[in-house]
Amino acid sequence: MKATASHRAEKQPRTPDQKLPLTGQCAREPACYVRSRRSPGASKIKQTAQSKLAYFYAALMDQFCTALDTVFSLHEEVFTVVARADSGIASFSDLRGMRVNIGNPGSGQRATMLALMASLGWTMESFSEVHELSAAEQSAALCSGTFDAMVFAVGHPAASVEEATTACDSVLVPLDEPEIRAMIAENKYFEFAQIPANLYRGNPMPVNSFGFAATLVTTRQQRLKVVQELVRAVFSDLDTLRRAHPAFSRLEATAMVENGQTAPIHRAARAYYRSTGLLDRDAQ
Repeated sequence: MKATASHRAEKQPRTPDQKLPLTGQCAREPACYVRSRRSPGASKIKQTAQSKLAYFYAALMDQFCTALDTVFSLHEEVFTVVARADSGIASFSDLRGMRVNIGNPGSGQRATMLALMASLGWTMESFSEVHELSAAEQSAALCSGTFDAMVFAVGHPAASVEEATTACDSVLVPLDEPEIRAMIAENKYFEFAQIPANLYRGNPMPVNSFGFAATLVTTRQQRLKVVQELVRAVFSDLDTLRRAHPAFSRLEATAMVENGQTAPIHRAARAYYRSTGLLDRDAQ
């Protein structure tokens, strides 16, 4: 693997627990909208997390925060690979030996990429260069030729993917290999997904991939009133949220309560769902 801006031969390598600073802006992605919504105490609610990560937080980080509870699930996050049209990349397997941005440490895109790499037996050495730019930075870097491909876990349509396919000639890469499909089928947190045709310039065909539910989570220590007011504000005016971003347009109240709940539902949210008939009285 060649040295890159993130991995320079003359520098001491980072230890696994060292983190790169989180930079960039929300870039108008749907998860960012949820974090910015205004309701009493909403700023204290934890930011959205992919459901697969919520499971590990709840199971492995009890000593860090007593427990993590879900509030509701949102849109589907689709694992998306975007490559420069002149790179010759037509499948996920073609990423081997190429320059790839896997995302900044701690990001959902990186966690998903590492999980996929592990299932395929890949390591960082599988690529000629590994870059660690954040989601907000990677589209411009792809178009400037810094690397050949980038990965992203995002609800579609996404501003960052639109930027990458508008500012330069880029293609969405399907994840159709048998090994990947087997991994998706065996993982209860992943689901088969498809990015619609003609959603982005230069991509006239639907693209197969996989995804998972973006889920709003909080801690069990969070004040009941905060969670109760947030849930009430969202579900009593769900049409407003649906209009906020195209990825939210298909949200349904029942699915938001039932899907993607890989951690226990917060008791204030559970009480609201029971009172409105969205959850059975004996449901946990």
